[in-house]
Amino acid sequence: MGMRKPASTDDGLMADINITPLVDVMLVLLVIFIVTAPLIVPQSMTVKLPSTQAVSPPNTAPEAQLQISADGHLELDGQAMTLAQLGPALREHTAQKKLRLQVLADERVAYGVVAKVMAV
Repeated sequence: MGMRKPASTDDGLMADINITPLVDVMLVLLVIFIVTAPLIVPQSMTVKLPSTQAVSPPNTAPEAQLQISADGHLELDGQAMTLAQLGPALREHTAQKKLRLQVLADERVAYGVVAKVMAV
């Protein structure tokens, strides 16, 4: 004689929550929100900006131009000079008025050379 299994006490109730329908509903709501949100938000707004008179830009042309060539040679307004001569020449320019200096350095110039010139 074989042994029989005792009758199970499980009455067939599920204790788990099925979240698949919840995810489906949330995705549908998300799609509805994405589709309708641009229609609700105004696409443009009217802004009244203050009016001004046209003003010409100030003259920002450099008063002096310093060129540094690829081999490190310096030229201030077309005159070749050394680093030692640059300081007195710039002081002479600034004695007359406030100096605006434009530095044009070749891309092959070492940064150290440009830093020395800026320090002067």
